[in-house]
Amino acid sequence: MKQKTGPKNYQFQTEIGSLLDLLANSLYSNKEIFLRELISNAVDALAKVKFDSLTDNSLLDKDEELKIDIKVDEKEKSFSITDNGVGMTKQELVDNLGTIAKSGTMAFLKNLGDQKEKNLDLIGKFGVGFYSVFMVATEVSVETASSQDKNEFAHRWVSNGEGVFTIEKIEPRARGTKISFKFKKNTHDLASKWRIEEVIKQYSNFTPFKIEVNGEQINRQNALWTKNKSQIKEDEYNELFKYLSGTAEKPRFTYHYNSDAPLQFNVIMFIPQKGNNALFQNQRDSQLHLYCKKVFIQDDCKDILPAWLRFVHGVVDSHDLPLNVSRQTLQNNPILSKIQNFLIKKILGEWETLKRTNKEAFQEFWQNFGVFVKEGIYSDFGRREMLLKLYHSYTSKNKDEIVSLQEYVDRMGPEQKEIYYIHGKSRSQVEVSPNLEYFKQNKIEVLYLYEEVDEFVISSIGTFADKAIVSVDKAEIQEPKSDSKKVDDKKEDTSTDSPSELQFTKLKENFKHVLGDKISDVHSSKRLVDSPCTLVSHKDAPTFGMEKALKMMNKDFSEAKNILEVNFKHPIIKNMIKIQKRLPQDAIIKETIELLFDNCLIIKRNLELDSLIFSKINKMLHKTTSIYLKSLD
Repeated sequence: MKQKTGPKNYQFQTEIGSLLDLLANSLYSNKEIFLRELISNAVDALAKVKFDSLTDNSLLDKDEELKIDIKVDEKEKSFSITDNGVGMTKQELVDNLGTIAKSGTMAFLKNLGDQKEKNLDLIGKFGVGFYSVFMVATEVSVETASSQDKNEFAHRWVSNGEGVFTIEKIEPRARGTKISFKFKKNTHDLASKWRIEEVIKQYSNFTPFKIEVNGEQINRQNALWTKNKSQIKEDEYNELFKYLSGTAEKPRFTYHYNSDAPLQFNVIMFIPQKGNNALFQNQRDSQLHLYCKKVFIQDDCKDILPAWLRFVHGVVDSHDLPLNVSRQTLQNNPILSKIQNFLIKKILGEWETLKRTNKEAFQEFWQNFGVFVKEGIYSDFGRREMLLKLYHSYTSKNKDEIVSLQEYVDRMGPEQKEIYYIHGKSRSQVEVSPNLEYFKQNKIEVLYLYEEVDEFVISSIGTFADKAIVSVDKAEIQEPKSDSKKVDDKKEDTSTDSPSELQFTKLKENFKHVLGDKISDVHSSKRLVDSPCTLVSHKDAPTFGMEKALKMMNKDFSEAKNILEVNFKHPIIKNMIKIQKRLPQDAIIKETIELLFDNCLIIKRNLELDSLIFSKINKMLHKTTSIYLKSLD
């Protein structure tokens, strides 16, 4: 047996001291990262010896278990991590731990040549991440025995990270590597079994080899997303979802994808039962975790999915993702962009299939997550066309069923040129609006929009299938014609006491005089059927719903003045004209105008009132003005 010699001093590569200081104190944001890096290096060593044993049966004993053994002594504040992997020779110690730039793993892959395409899962850069240990240790010892040395000698590498390291031969030891040190005073919080376990579960929970801490296995090992989905049971998916989401619920939907080309990555995504409907929030409620070859990199990675998909939980494990030396900052966002495009296309494809194959399930999904799709339509212009295919709403023809924009267009009459919508808090509240009367009479379908975001979405769309999308509250709305049999309009009043055009004009002026700057103008209405008057917005002004949303966002927002449309065929208005003809200055005219306007204002502002109250008020006004007219005879 060869004789041992004393330790020999070596100098780190030029300027290694300043680089070590940067690595240990600046590059890594969390000191606990050292454990992730040491475990990653140990996993590589185990993967290498497993690969080598395929051609050299002598490397592994028949019953030998490849694993990582961690010891932590809270009293002594000491730590060690041992693996029975490939180990290192003396020269490899010099090469791998004498320079920041050297990577034992990269050199190994390079030497494999064409064999590197085989199933070999290597992670890191020994000699790079390793130096993170100096964040928590003042002096580090590395004892290693290489599979190449046939256990003739082992070697010990020791350094305090200040520019010099020593290497010496030591007594033979089992193949593999042991790294040991004592924690610095300012990192004593890491010197406990529970804290080490916590870090392992966060960063290295799914590594392919067993990790033991003081004799107890800590990691799961089973990275579910790397398995073929045909081999996975529903309970396993549910367990992973609960782990990621921190809930006891089962997911609503589970999506599992494996991609080998052009990028290699594995993905499991979950749609929860419900989502947080807060719109345009920077804070995510998702738990989309990013891994690199089963090593945890980042939770809630905001670069994988856009904000409007923030309710998605899951895991993305990329083999191609380039990382910086700390594995904390992503260097090449184009890789993530490609993954993102793949995932969004897949997700939207799943929802499109659900829409076609299970309308009831899609409607339930839309009620819980439609608001996020609407946010995407408004904010993600590049994917708007895909998202618009999913947009659904209730309509005047469907009380309990939602329909897509395309379904609406498909059943439009041949003479209908526009898509019509109205916004309100509920169906009962929407249907009170006098602005719907023409559409109801002519059996023209109208979209019923109940969420504030709908106003922003619809206004941002503008057109769909070459059809302008128009609010029924707009003053200059194009008068549509239905393809269905039109209900008979009220016949033109040709009686001898029919009001003249001059009398109409005088009453309009009276409305303007009484209401003053509360309105911008008074028009004769073609849209009203059963109501005496209504408020409408100018063509270029915000709709009523949009005004309300803008007011909520900015308390100083000033509403535009509306146009008052008057139905001169209505009995109340006819009575007012007759009273005005006989008593132009009568107080009942002013009082009726004010009450009619107040009713219109209540409807415009979507105040919660019994829908019958407006018809009751109109009936009362009709009776009042009729009785008053008789009293004048």
